[in-house]
Amino acid sequence: MRRIWLFIPVLLIIALGATFLAYNSLKYACSRSEYTNYTARRMKGYQRFKKHNPQEIILETEDGLKLSAFLVVRPQAKRVFLICHGRWQAKEIMSPFADMFADDTLLFIDFRAHGSSEGQYSSFGYHEVKDVRAAVRFLVCNDKTHGLPIYGLGLSMGSVALIGAAQQGCPFAGLILDSGFSSLSKQLDRALRKKVFLPVSFRWLAHGLYKRLMSESVDQVVPSDLMAKIKIPVFIIHSEQDRVVPVLDAYDLYDQAAGIKKIWIVPEGRHVRTHKKRPGEYKQKVMDFIQSFEIPRGMRVGVA
Repeated sequence: MRRIWLFIPVLLIIALGATFLAYNSLKYACSRSEYTNYTARRMKGYQRFKKHNPQEIILETEDGLKLSAFLVVRPQAKRVFLICHGRWQAKEIMSPFADMFADDTLLFIDFRAHGSSEGQYSSFGYHEVKDVRAAVRFLVCNDKTHGLPIYGLGLSMGSVALIGAAQQGCPFAGLILDSGFSSLSKQLDRALRKKVFLPVSFRWLAHGLYKRLMSESVDQVVPSDLMAKIKIPVFIIHSEQDRVVPVLDAYDLYDQAAGIKKIWIVPEGRHVRTHKKRPGEYKQKVMDFIQSFEIPRGMRVGVA
């Protein structure tokens, strides 16, 4: 009996250690980026942006946060792309898309807790839906973008936020979803297993801590379930060698999509790198997808 009692303090120490580890790991993952070259990458991206004459604007979300954004206007644009970055990225880092879609108007946003936007924590796609909704409201009301079809293009977390916003009724003409995950619960478990080697039996701690930080359960972020509820065209892009989000997630999203859909699985490349490794092919496939269903402006109902 005494030996059993001796194990109790040890078990308590292990439990406290696991809780501390899970809390600090999750808080770090949800906080603003601290990696050393983040600012340098943003500055390099901004230098690329200069030739496109971006207009810096401020968006306000329904929960009162101010978001930083760049609007790149092309006078003869037939459409507008809303470009949504991934975790620990920023609008400046998405500058290759300004070169890629040279004939289209583009809006680049900094999600909450990223870049120059306000916010303390990132929720990996749940609260970021509000950021997308703020961006779409701007595009619908702005004189330079009003009336243009809106396409959402998102990387990883950006894809998840776009899916959520589309399901809530944002008027997208189509979505390009690059490297998105199908379930936050599964993705969080993968991250913890990879980064902190947290045993399966303790992962519920991280899920509970997410709810404490975000006031919402990880089980509310299931993009694959939402895909079945949106009818707009979706183009899914993923790398077969992605070590952050397995390619099986792409197939899961594709299988659940209810409308026009297409998938492009690239045999090589890291997470969210396809647009850099294959820019010409990336653009061509996106435009082929859009043009396969897009109605020319002059042929739309009610337009002379």
